[in-house]
Amino acid sequence: MKTVMKLPAEIRLDIGILKHCVDSYFCDLLRMKGFHEIDIEDRHKRAAFTIKWITRLRPIQICSDAQLNKSWLLVNELFAVFAGLKHLPVTFHAMRKDLYLRNLLYTLHNRNLDVEVLSSMMFLIEKGYGTSENMGVSG
Repeated sequence: MKTVMKLPAEIRLDIGILKHCVDSYFCDLLRMKGFHEIDIEDRHKRAAFTIKWITRLRPIQICSDAQLNKSWLLVNELFAVFAGLKHLPVTFHAMRKDLYLRNLLYTLHNRNLDVEVLSSMMFLIEKGYGTSENMGVSG
């Protein structure tokens, strides 16, 4: 199933920055696996590293001539959570109106979270919002 995220004309996805996010994700993940001597990382770590690099590098850009819309200010954080949840048996739809999601977006926008903290948050999100299928699988 292909997921397409439609963006208004006033904002754009910078493919170069997105590629840098992907490269940084894999380099960081490999570095962590080597340091901790881990063969296969768990899905919570993958989700955390995905969120880390998207929120840090911010591949969705607001065009300079655009009239500012306050709802766009968290677009990278929304994209990061949406992409991170793809590693978990959790749908974005399941938590889209939840207060926890609003707090997570605020925290991602205003704080620099450690990957271990993000990974723990992803574990808790999976336990709270996950579907019953795949819950016992660690990959």
